[in-house]
Amino acid sequence: MESEINNDHFTLERSEDNLNYTKIAEIAGQGNTNQQTHYYFKDYNIAPGYTYYYRLADFDFNGSPTFHQVIQTSTSNNMADEFNLYQNFPNPFNPETTLRIAIPSQNEEEINVALQVFNTSGQLVKTIFDGFLQSGQHQFSWDGTNNNGINSPSGIYFTRFMAGKMIKTNKMM
Repeated sequence: MESEINNDHFTLERSEDNLNYTKIAEIAGQGNTNQQTHYYFKDYNIAPGYTYYYRLADFDFNGSPTFHQVIQTSTSNNMADEFNLYQNFPNPFNPETTLRIAIPSQNEEEINVALQVFNTSGQLVKTIFDGFLQSGQHQFSWDGTNNNGINSPSGIYFTRFMAGKMIKTNKMM
């Protein structure tokens, strides 16, 4: 920014459909300054093969936002170089979150995978997917319910992705 007047903070929001945005960062503003300020944020919660939309808003000290032009970007192809369980998005979430996994190209056409959610006691809460998938990026949603369709209480959970001998786990709130 070249200068800032009455600037309390910025928010950065991301969307996959250019309709529904979620805040992914909040950065303090400089208030009032004639000095040029450089701001930087790197989004680590994206997956290859997707298009994302970003919008920036700056908020004045009265809480009024000014939204700036939406920027669209696409990540590289849907192929994966290695197994990966990406961090769920949004995190923390309420009531739904998106889970993404990556399966690299294998000699076999499909690989048996499981994607499950556990509570902090290690008890299985929900099996999101259990079956065969082809290589590439895959996306699933969890609505916060358990295997019986009952809403799980707010708190900390763990997502476990298993494919063959590979196991990856992420923490989510």
